[in-house]
Amino acid sequence: MMSKQWHILIVLEDEYLNRNIVNSLQIDGYFVKGVVSATEAVHLLWAEEYDIVVSYENMPESDAFELL
Repeated sequence: MMSKQWHILIVLEDEYLNRNIVNSLQIDGYFVKGVVSATEAVHLLWAEEYDIVVSYENMPESDAFELL
């Protein structure tokens, strides 16, 4: 029986940290996308369904609660 693959969206403006988290989670078998802004995140969230969103609480464009 195949288990569900988790879809994770990483929203961190630090590109280096973002890329490292995405790469680590992909190695572990997760479907992961990383973006560096709330605007990019909103576009992805309208187009695809994610199980988990990882984000800073306070981002320059909006806060995490506003994003969710």
